[in-house]
Amino acid sequence: MDFFNRNPPAEARFSWSIVGSFLQTPKRHRHLSSHVAIMDPLRGEYSNHLPPGDRMRRSTAKQCAAGFVRAVIILFLLVSLPSCSRPVKVPVIALITPLTTMDLWKGMHAGVYKACLEVHCQRYWNAPTHEDDFERQIDLVQQELKRRVDGIILAPAQASALVPITARAQRDGIPIVITSNDLAMPLTPPVATITSDDTETGRLGAEAVAGLIHGRGAVAIVGIDPSSSATLARAASFEAEIHRRYPSIRIAARTFTRNNMTRTYDAEVDDLGTVHAKPNAIFTVSVSGTQNVLSSLQSLNSASRPAIIACDQESDLLDELRSGHLNGLIAQNTYEIGYLAVHEIMGAVLHGATPRSYTVKPMLLTRTNVDSAPAQEFLKPYKGFDR
Repeated sequence: MDFFNRNPPAEARFSWSIVGSFLQTPKRHRHLSSHVAIMDPLRGEYSNHLPPGDRMRRSTAKQCAAGFVRAVIILFLLVSLPSCSRPVKVPVIALITPLTTMDLWKGMHAGVYKACLEVHCQRYWNAPTHEDDFERQIDLVQQELKRRVDGIILAPAQASALVPITARAQRDGIPIVITSNDLAMPLTPPVATITSDDTETGRLGAEAVAGLIHGRGAVAIVGIDPSSSATLARAASFEAEIHRRYPSIRIAARTFTRNNMTRTYDAEVDDLGTVHAKPNAIFTVSVSGTQNVLSSLQSLNSASRPAIIACDQESDLLDELRSGHLNGLIAQNTYEIGYLAVHEIMGAVLHGATPRSYTVKPMLLTRTNVDSAPAQEFLKPYKGFDR
């Protein structure tokens, strides 16, 4: 009788469960499954040995099962490994300031750098070569919008000119934080704004001036830039504080300027220093304003010089403070502003956080405290990093 055409009893039919038991049985027990007693159809009795055909089918089944497992593993690796090797996108934040050479903006960049290290993102810093070149600032913001950066930190060189491009960033869904100089008009929805507390700056300036001239005399407010909301806010706060607390002090003059109008500005300062206003003190509300005042008053001896309280730190102004040519300087904490701006952007990127607006407290520096540990920590908390 042909062995392959016979219909052996049910007990002798090859069972796939033998393969399953072999694959599932722990290795130390596999010798048991190789001695399963099955019926030999030729002898009519049970045997521990499989016929050659069954042994072949059993071996083939084991090989097929093992091959199937290997195929599944290879397929899994082919699918998963490319995704594992795919680089993770690192968020990029662009910082755009009026300049890169001033201590104010170096401090802000250092704060951005510090925060980017903490939140694992990259930063890119750019600025025009002239402080009042707001058109170049607009071009820089447009470039970053085309690059689809994850966020933009903008210190506007002009309060009104940067409004449209800021609104466009909002429409494009790119978080933007305005720093140091508020926009001339509010946007809807509101944009995040982190600035120095200019109201506090004006109050500190009024208090310092009143102390220097003993609460009476004439004061000039110099360097008000109509395109800078920061200088406008400082001047307004200074004047309000003088009127409220020091009735014996009068505002003798207010001078307005733009960064590129130094000739007109110098003429007004010359008038202040000679016969017209003769102020006992000058409150300068910007770096360029302070530098022009100092330049115009160089010919005067120290006895005839008015007291000067300045705003915003710069290395040459700090030297003038140490030498006594400035009586005080109110510094911005731009490092903290830059640091907070990065966290504001990452909150929007990662969690969809609502934009917030808040201010950072300034610090009054004098000749006696400028080199103290607290003042130096305020001016350069980044331990000298400014690039």
